Amino acid sequence: YQRRVRGKIVLIMLLEYSTIVPFVGLATIFWTASYLASGYISKSLFPFYSSFTEVERVNWDSRVSSLLHAIIISPLVFWALCLQPDVYYDRVLDATFWGYVACIISCGFFLWDIGIVLIKWRIFGIGLVVHAVYCLAAYITSLVPMLQWYGLVCLAFEFSSIFLNIFLLMDIIEAKKRHVSNTFLSVRHVIKILFAITFTIVRIVMGNYVYIEFWMLSFSDRNQDLPSFVWNLFRILSFFSCGLNLVWFAEIVKVALKTDVV
Repeated sequence: YQRRVRGKIVLIMLLEYSTIVPFVGLATIFWTASYLASGYISKSLFPFYSSFTEVERVNWDSRVSSLLHAIIISPLVFWALCLQPDVYYDRVLDATFWGYVACIISCGFFLWDIGIVLIKWRIFGIGLVVHAVYCLAAYITSLVPMLQWYGLVCLAFEFSSIFLNIFLLMDIIEAKKRHVSNTFLSVRHVIKILFAITFTIVRIVMGNYVYIEFWMLSFSDRNQDLPSFVWNLFRILSFFSCGLNLVWFAEIVKVALKTDVV
């Protein structure tokens, strides 16, 4: 009986993906266009963009796309998780319209991300390829939907990326301009602190709490509701994500102590 149920779930997955793939494709095209448009827009707004090396240009344009993704995704995730909490009464199988929208947009983003880091792998390194693949795997599974609530919680991590990308872009601006105002430096310092705070709250505190909840759920009676490969996939992804967040958190603390932020 369990094999028949799991077989039906796999069939539902294939049917769901056949409907969703075109939308994911459109999202991928959008993020590719945003990356290409960044260069044209940045030339108009920042004269120093024309003096960028290839590495600097790729880093700048990818940061702009990442910032745009974080700005779009954060309110969508907030809407789905906080303003529609009753819909996710069953965190294993329930889904919402806005949850679908958020996951589709992010799947398109990470498909583009995989493409650009593979093309420019000498610049980005293999680590970002692994990160993009693991993110894509989590959000594709959330589109079926399976464990969409947990996928959206991971997407909530992008809220801290807003401040990270703004800070890094401001860092590049400071390096390229001969003089920046004290106001600019003060704003950048505030952004840096906000990044450290939001990273700690959404990725370390909330993230680890949800990871523990997920692991307890995955070994409960609910593990019969999904194929074992889905549970195993999310266990691997959650373990990898938790470890990566802790490594990044250690780096943040190290930098903060060196620069007297805390």
